[in-house]
Amino acid sequence: MPAGTIIILGHVELRSGDKPASLRRQLRKALALMVAARGRRVRRQEISAAVWENEDSDVRTLMWSLRRALRDCNSGFDVPPDKGKEGNYRLVAAEPGSLDDAVDAFRFLALTRQAEASLDDGQETDAVGLLTTAAVLWGGEPFSGLWPDGPPQACRRLRAELEQAGDQVVRTLAEAALRQGAPYRAARAYHGQPIGERAADGDIGWLADFLIALHDRPGGEEAGRLLAARRGPGSDNRLGERVVARADDLLMLAEAGIDVHRPLAEERRPPVAGSPRVMVGRDAEMTAFRQALAGMLAGRPATVLARGASGRGKSRLAGEFAVAAGTAGVPVVLVDADQPGDLRPWQEIARRLWPAACRDLGQGRDLAAPWLTLAQRRALLDFVAPRAGGSAPPEPDQAQQARFADIAGALSLLARNVAGRRGLVVAVDNADRLSERSRDLMGLFLASLRDAPVCVVLLGRGEGGDAAPWAEVAADAGAGLVRLFLGALPEEAIGGWLRQVREQEPTAEEIALVARATGGEPVRIGDQMAGAAVLAPWSRDPADPRTAAEDAGVPSAWLAAAAITATGLAIETALVASMLDLTDEQADREELRARRMAWIDTSAGVRFSHGSHREDVIARLDADPALRRALHARAFAALIERVPAAGDPDPSLPVRIAEHALRADRDLSPEEAARAFLAAAQAERASGEAAETWARAGIMRRPRDMAMRASLHLALGDALDQRGAVTAADREYQLAFDIAADRPLVRAEALIRLARRWTDPGKIDWYLLRGLQDGIAALEGHDEELAVALRLQLTAHLARKSTLAVPVLGTEADEIRQGGVALARTALGQAAGLPPAAACEVLNECRWALYDYDPPAETVKLSQRLDRVSLLARSPYFQRQALMTLAVDQLRLGQVTEAQGTLLAHERSMPDSHASRWLQLTMESALDLWFGRFAAAEDRLFGVAAPLVAQAHAEQARVADTLQQTWQGQVLWLRRERGEILSGTDPEVYRQIEGHAYFPIWRVALALLSSDDGDLTAAAAHVRALDEEYHRFAAFPPHGWTVSVAAMLAETCWAMSPQGRRRSREDPLGEMLPDILARLRAIIDRHPGEVVLAGWPSVPLGPAERFAGLLALAGGDFGEALRLFDAVSGKVAAAPPHAARLQVDRARALIGRLGAGRAGGGRGSSDRDAAVRLLDQAAATAGRLGMRGLAEEAGQLLARC
Repeated sequence: MPAGTIIILGHVELRSGDKPASLRRQLRKALALMVAARGRRVRRQEISAAVWENEDSDVRTLMWSLRRALRDCNSGFDVPPDKGKEGNYRLVAAEPGSLDDAVDAFRFLALTRQAEASLDDGQETDAVGLLTTAAVLWGGEPFSGLWPDGPPQACRRLRAELEQAGDQVVRTLAEAALRQGAPYRAARAYHGQPIGERAADGDIGWLADFLIALHDRPGGEEAGRLLAARRGPGSDNRLGERVVARADDLLMLAEAGIDVHRPLAEERRPPVAGSPRVMVGRDAEMTAFRQALAGMLAGRPATVLARGASGRGKSRLAGEFAVAAGTAGVPVVLVDADQPGDLRPWQEIARRLWPAACRDLGQGRDLAAPWLTLAQRRALLDFVAPRAGGSAPPEPDQAQQARFADIAGALSLLARNVAGRRGLVVAVDNADRLSERSRDLMGLFLASLRDAPVCVVLLGRGEGGDAAPWAEVAADAGAGLVRLFLGALPEEAIGGWLRQVREQEPTAEEIALVARATGGEPVRIGDQMAGAAVLAPWSRDPADPRTAAEDAGVPSAWLAAAAITATGLAIETALVASMLDLTDEQADREELRARRMAWIDTSAGVRFSHGSHREDVIARLDADPALRRALHARAFAALIERVPAAGDPDPSLPVRIAEHALRADRDLSPEEAARAFLAAAQAERASGEAAETWARAGIMRRPRDMAMRASLHLALGDALDQRGAVTAADREYQLAFDIAADRPLVRAEALIRLARRWTDPGKIDWYLLRGLQDGIAALEGHDEELAVALRLQLTAHLARKSTLAVPVLGTEADEIRQGGVALARTALGQAAGLPPAAACEVLNECRWALYDYDPPAETVKLSQRLDRVSLLARSPYFQRQALMTLAVDQLRLGQVTEAQGTLLAHERSMPDSHASRWLQLTMESALDLWFGRFAAAEDRLFGVAAPLVAQAHAEQARVADTLQQTWQGQVLWLRRERGEILSGTDPEVYRQIEGHAYFPIWRVALALLSSDDGDLTAAAAHVRALDEEYHRFAAFPPHGWTVSVAAMLAETCWAMSPQGRRRSREDPLGEMLPDILARLRAIIDRHPGEVVLAGWPSVPLGPAERFAGLLALAGGDFGEALRLFDAVSGKVAAAPPHAARLQVDRARALIGRLGAGRAGGGRGSSDRDAAVRLLDQAAATAGRLGMRGLAEEAGQLLARC
């Protein structure tokens, strides 16, 4: 290798060893050009242009000086002129290939090419080493500072090649670092180096820098600043949407207490003592797995089920499967199902997959997999890191309530993202320990991956002929099934085992002896090889669990304490020592003794050698109930000290504590146990069944503390509510309210839950109203943050319940209504300072309180604000509330397409609860009516909704009347759209409407039904009553249900007007009609562009302008009517029933203008032709949809043309 080197990356220079040659600028330009030419001849004109920016200068002196500099540093290079006439120059080397070694740019390019070849061979570690070396070579941008206006062409080509390679170096190192996780060594290879500046220009390099900042400064402030600086519209280099979504998720997960830096695969544990370094006797199983792996790499999914009796080596096989996948470059996540918590294995998988998926932005085999929706992110976040239970229990749906299908869908999306490059292996050891709910989730997860390059491996106990529920669920749901049955090891394998452990060749007799003694069971062979013997009975003092005893049925206290507190097989020695009050010396002696007896292994942390060892200790501990209770009580006390003051995002700790409290039984006081069960119920809210079990366990202890007892009933109510048992949940909330008579904070929590229930529209729940007022008064003088938040939440609920009153001026109900509006505005003004969950409660209730008093353009802002705050609160409940209220507001604003999208998002995120199902069902029925899907609406209303209404009535549920009114409104409109008389087709529904006529919406519905039936006298009587009782409509609120009442009154008044009566000679409203028309027009004109929505929601009646047009028709102003109808024809073009009605309305106006003689000559003929065309179209649509009444009306109008 020559002594001289040439630097191109950064400041161009020539070096002799470490000493730079002092070349002036012109010489450096000439040297750079000759290097970039890569051995070709360079013309004198090209050199002149590169150095002096002209082609006419004499370069001979310059090149002579360069030759001398090259000789002086003993570089082994020269730039002699050729002997031709042109006198071109060329860079030549004394030795072949030395130029590539001497020029940093060429060495850099060679390293990147070698690294690319290593990556193609799946050798990422080798590639990272080569690229780390290359990163150090990059001293700066190529030809830095030589040509401010741009280098010559040869140098431009080399610079472009180097820049592309530099980007590849940074990208590859960043990708490797992100996949490997903390401490991101590969990315740190360029971090702080000149080449690292290129990282900021690419999404992947930036993400690596972001995670390094988050890792080194865990608070998240620096990472948050980095993200904010690059995502804003004013940023010069904005990030792509994919990396923004990933960075957002990583920051959110870190704030939730999830380790976002953790490598996907755990480090391999060394074999336990007495086990061989290389696994023996499982060649067939490994071959089958490698075949499944090869299929997965080709894009085919696989499900591997490995079953065998206890002690057959399933956990060792799981580890070997993981190693084989890792060797093939396939990401692996391996979890143990033997963990506390109902859904803990899947939570652990999600905690590992989510950060890994966020960190892997590299290109996969095809297009990038879709990312999580906003609803999925919220649901999954609460699943992996439920909000910690604080001093007050959380609201029921703040916890994870998404259906398992939603969780499984989110998990499969994460798996697909991780699998995009080289596939993915998800392995679950001890799968036989999966709970029923975990198995349900497993089935959904497997079914969602049937077309994904993912291999799911499940290992669990079970003999070949025995039914194993976990295996059957996997077999039914998974794709590419491979079944493995683990038997005892044959003598050949036992010989291999002995050979490795003893490091000598065993005799046939030795092999046979071990085979007979162990039955070929791997765990027993390992025990024997480790020098294990049957555990000698250790004595104990019955009064002191630390002391050994002579009772042969009881193991040592240290082993027993280790067994009941172990996580899987891992032993927490510090916890055991704390439980037994052992000194370090005593703890070490106990551990050494257990190790010597082969109960435990210490080669990779302190662990039970096998699951059967731990189970044996626990089984023998059952022989001494007093010792068992005492140890669990001590474990309870030791773990209680670990509970942080601010709560723990990991639900496993409170569940572990509660499990010890349960087994400690009477050794713990009822208060201690109940407190633990309450915390477990709150932590297990991802599983309503588990939460219910813990809450009931706490109630059974009957703690003397009434606040504790009330909180347990609240927790039970939350669990029941989550599972859809609404009536039973209400009973628990009421019981909690009654128990907490002298505890205003707990009673406020119960009131909030009770107030969330729907109450009868148009009526005041005086009991609840008084309870809310008393609850607010009880919190006066309490200035702590929790009390302030509760007081505002109660105020918001009081505002909503108050505005339910029917506005009869001068009555107490009217005063309450007006006070409710003021309360809502006051509460909204103070919501900004509340914790996110409390702010959500206030926003949601106040929005509903103002539904009838603010226009939808304003309430939609509250819905959008609720959506944003619910993310901060990590509350699926309020996210669903926001989605539903947003869909309602979008419908009112005429944004039907947007409302459909919002409704779809609600469907994906809703739990299997009564309220959510009903709201979804109601909105789908409303859209069916809007689009004319009448058969689907009838099936939904009578096949699905009607039984729910009947069930609510049978249970005497508080929501029954709300359900009844919503349902009967949709049935009414369905019958009317089909031209059927409700009193004839559904007399019971008609009777219910009559019974609800205290509410104006039903009174006007009776008027409309009477006019449809031709009974104009009855219709007029209802209209007169409304006019009188509500002070000429002045008592109506400005928005909300008033608009639907005015719209139906408009249709009724049209039917009773001279233009609408057609065959009738009676004039039921007489001189009142013009005045009513004017007042109704004033109401409807306040809502331009809106769709009239009856109910909350029930039926979209149509655009407001259509009903204003009907009023104009009724008054004989046909030109105004046409203007209004034409203005909204485009809005209903995609809604066939409304488009057909509008066509008939327009035809009426045209015919009316003809009849009034206002269109003469050609215009009259044109109006007639247009009316005929409109009526033909309307009749065709009505006939197709089954709208008999509208079809008849169109036919009658055609006859008049």
